[in-house]
This record gives sequence, C-alpha cells and structure tokens, in this order.
Amino acid sequence: MSETRKLVPWEDLEKNLHLVNKHDDKIIDILTDLMAERINSGISAVKFAKKIGMRPSQLSKIEALDSIPTFATLNRYANGLGHELEIKIV
Repeated sequence: MSETRKLVPWEDLEKNLHLVNKHDDKIIDILTDLMAERINSGISAVKFAKKIGMRPSQLSKIEALDSIPTFATLNRYANGLGHELEIKIV
C-alpha cells in the first residue's frame, strides 16, 4: 500500500500560527524533526503508527498538525524512533 500525504504549504500553516500557544511552537519543531527522521528512514506512517500503538488516523492528524500532541504522545513518537525526550529547566 503506498502512502499518500497532503503536505500543507508553509504559507498556509504560517497563517494559523497565531492560534498556537507559545509552547506549541517547540512541540512543532520537535515533531517536524522526528517526522523527517521517520520519513527519511523509510518507515511508512501506517507501520509506524502500529509500532507506537496508535491508529494511523491519529498519527496522520498529528503529522498534519491538525492536532498538537501532548508531551507524552510526542515522547511515544520519539521512542518509536529510538529516542527519549526530556524536559530540562536550567
């Protein structure tokens, strides 16, 4: 099964950034990096969703930024790629 994904142009995403709270932009940055790693590794969204115990539709919403993931969900995504997220206050 081939994976089709509707990519959102940056200009369209940028128009909605005013709706994002000040902490969500960090989440988006991390998610973008993790998503790029998943795609560059050749792992399909469907296989990855199953690997991390998520429905493909949930993963699709997160990756399309239709839903901002919680830290726990973002960490689950990172764990699926062999990473762990940490919050550090200095």
